[in-house]
Amino acid sequence: MDAFIGCSEQWVVEGCYTGLISHFLSKATQLIFMNLGVETCITNCRARPWESHKYASKEEHDERLGFLLEWVKEYETREDEFSLEAHQSLFDQFTGSKLEVESNEEGEALKQDFEKS
Repeated sequence: MDAFIGCSEQWVVEGCYTGLISHFLSKATQLIFMNLGVETCITNCRARPWESHKYASKEEHDERLGFLLEWVKEYETREDEFSLEAHQSLFDQFTGSKLEVESNEEGEALKQDFEKS
């Protein structure tokens, strides 16, 4: 990943792993915190299409949904690198340009802005 961002002018690192994201913060020009809240995340999880690259069948995908929903419900109380506390701390410490997105609508508007540029 270091080699990739070293030879790319524009790049995105996404995900919930603060350990991974913190590795790239010194090279980042902007940080976007998708802080949608637990209920919106649960709704988004339920609306996910079958992820054929992860699961052999739609049935297997659906079987794993319960685990994912329980994991999301713990977001605000967990104390690991996937927690709200860890994400908020990383966001607060970042000194560059940053944006906190708090709804699907804000996220969609941001996506459209990126697509225009």
